[in-house]
Amino acid sequence: MNIIKLLGKKHVKEILNLLYKEGELGLQEIADELGVHRSTASLVLKDLADAGLITIEILDWKGKMDKFCYKITIYGIEARDFYKQGEKLEEKIVVNININGSGNTNIYNGHSKNKE
Repeated sequence: MNIIKLLGKKHVKEILNLLYKEGELGLQEIADELGVHRSTASLVLKDLADAGLITIEILDWKGKMDKFCYKITIYGIEARDFYKQGEKLEEKIVVNININGSGNTNIYNGHSKNKE
């Protein structure tokens, strides 16, 4: 899956932030924190693991997979930082305002330019 597309999926940012903050969590803990069903969380976690942004560790093995632990990887931390950079960029985006009906003025980094 395309990493940019993955980062745009619902719950990805929240999961990366949660795992960064908590270190490691199980599926039910993640689902509870997100307020979603386990199957929803599981699908997103699988995509994150396939992309290398998180790891899945089996905590207990009794002939079946009893409990998984999810952890963020260094690449997941970098992806989390990508969100922060996006938020900073949004703050710098050109804002169009109408001043006294004279047309649009672009404001960028504290500078303005009148649009004719």
